[in-house]
Amino acid sequence: MSASLVLLPIRPLPREFFRRKFLASTSVPGGIETQAQRLEHMRLRRRGQLRDCSPISGIKVDKKPPSISFTIPGSTSYLVNQTLNASYACTDGGSGVATCVGTVANGTRIDTFSVGSKTFTVNATDNVGNISPPQSAKYSVTYGLCLLYDPSRSVQSGSTIPLKLQLCDASNSDVSLVGCAACDGPCAVGTNSSE
Repeated sequence: MSASLVLLPIRPLPREFFRRKFLASTSVPGGIETQAQRLEHMRLRRRGQLRDCSPISGIKVDKKPPSISFTIPGSTSYLVNQTLNASYACTDGGSGVATCVGTVANGTRIDTFSVGSKTFTVNATDNVGNISPPQSAKYSVTYGLCLLYDPSRSVQSGSTIPLKLQLCDASNSDVSLVGCAACDGPCAVGTNSSE
């Protein structure tokens, strides 16, 4: 397979080598990083003409994009206003990571400001232009439920008691909406309750 490649030498090469354009073929398939590839069928462009060259060994070929991993956010639920900082990483065993960019910068707060489904995406490239497919984590932000009564208090079976609840955020602050009710009308206590 012939391809235009960016070559990263493992061993020193003469300076004039880098001032010339050349074509090379390699048997390295896509998705592979190699440490000591031998390039065959080299053709060097010199003074406007292509000339065959001897094979060169010790050349690293990088045809694999960076890997992306997430710690935060995970594919889970968080409470509204919960403080969580993004934690993700991009690694590349070939030419190295050039860019690793998420919805927010690594170490800064992710969106938990409103309830609903959220998507956090990270994109990465390496130093020879391999582009990783975007990686995404889907998470949701929900309300907490704060009890405004003592659930450990015993009541007689069949009794009707008021259950007071409010929607809370991560710090147990009331974020209930006016007119929002968790139970419209009386709620009967189950028969497993005792006095």
